[in-house]
Amino acid sequence: MGMRKLLLILFLLPVFASAQSPMFKLIAKKSGCNPDSDAQKFIDSLSLTGTEATAICNLVKDLKDSSLWSSMQAIYPMIGGTASTQKWNLKDVRNVDAAFRLVFTGGWTHSSTGALPNGSTGYANTFYQPSTNATAGSNHMSYYSRTTGGAAETMIEMGSQGTAFRENQIIIRFSNAVYLESNSVAGGYVTAANTNAQGYYIATRTSNTAIGGQKNTTQYTGTATESLSNYVTYLGARNRSGTAEYFSNRECAFATIGTGLSAAQMLTLNIIVERYNDALGRGVQ
Repeated sequence: MGMRKLLLILFLLPVFASAQSPMFKLIAKKSGCNPDSDAQKFIDSLSLTGTEATAICNLVKDLKDSSLWSSMQAIYPMIGGTASTQKWNLKDVRNVDAAFRLVFTGGWTHSSTGALPNGSTGYANTFYQPSTNATAGSNHMSYYSRTTGGAAETMIEMGSQGTAFRENQIIIRFSNAVYLESNSVAGGYVTAANTNAQGYYIATRTSNTAIGGQKNTTQYTGTATESLSNYVTYLGARNRSGTAEYFSNRECAFATIGTGLSAAQMLTLNIIVERYNDALGRGVQ
């Protein structure tokens, strides 16, 4: 071993010995990936190979290494390029409503870059009803948009509105603003100017009153009283008391539903999801 290599190893040894943080594990990831049982089950169920299988393997590893796996009830990797592969929940690969697998309705275009609703009839039922399935005071959902579109006032990318205006929704670009709402009475959202719909959006609630959100690495905080929606969440539109409305035409490359995420967890999740989409050649950040 050369003297330079030896000196470099000795210099870095204390750093590697003390680096136990989830962020370090993500940065230090090896190029290869050996899938664990959860990743392997998903890969086998969808018959994934090559780059797609490796991307799923690393996605599961990243989520587990960062302790985010347990925060997820539904993960939609939007992989495989068909409706029959993009419907699956990575956390529960069963073809039943209770597993929160998607049922696509209306006009959708499925490809290697994601699932694209047509903006007029396309939506997907997650079968996830916050009032039944969510944790009170701790819930989130997220949507990765690959396309931007105009500043339309008639599109909602994900969510539901139940009785008494109980809402959970991700509205990416409504009159050039983003609205992120996690189970509040109507108007209980965080919002900011947004002129480019591309990116990864998260709406979160971490207590009965604390809400927040994130676009890529930009975060928002606020307060709103919790009120869990009593209708199932739709993807590609909003479910208003059982009827789909505000259909979106923004391509979805990833989505999740689960428990509330802290500011640090949202930033870590953004890194993981961008790494995943970059591996598939479809990242936009």
